[in-house]
Amino acid sequence: MKEKLFEAFSDLGFVLEPEENANYSFTYEGMNFLLVYNDSDEEFLSLSLPGIYECEEGKALQACALMEKINSTLKYVKTFICGSSIWLFYERELIGDEDFMKTIPQMIIRLVSALKFARKVMAEIEEATSDASSEEGSEETVAEEVTDNDEEQN
Repeated sequence: MKEKLFEAFSDLGFVLEPEENANYSFTYEGMNFLLVYNDSDEEFLSLSLPGIYECEEGKALQACALMEKINSTLKYVKTFICGSSIWLFYERELIGDEDFMKTIPQMIIRLVSALKFARKVMAEIEEATSDASSEEGSEETVAEEVTDNDEEQN
């Protein structure tokens, strides 16, 4: 399975560079992605777009709001905190004779779309934060405004 997967990446024009922990990095349109490969679970494919948002001190509420919005809105894409930043992951079980020439581009496109969505949500959160800080400066007000925005979109 590994050979077939790596061959598909190569056929699609991606150069996989070995990283720590058996991961492989590659670039697409200036973005750095990771193929998270596990020899003991070859029936599972995971791509990641690392470091989309730095979790700065004092911005835990914003990071949690961003992660919650992505995880509850987007299908197949999940967020995790790795180190001090939020990463996007697209994970899927490989069933049968997978056509990697179709699967890999779909996963990459979903991650790119998720990044665009995340940037939009981050802008909304920052706007709510600046509005709240100019009014009261309380984290409760920020959470209420982000929740109100979610309810308006549903």
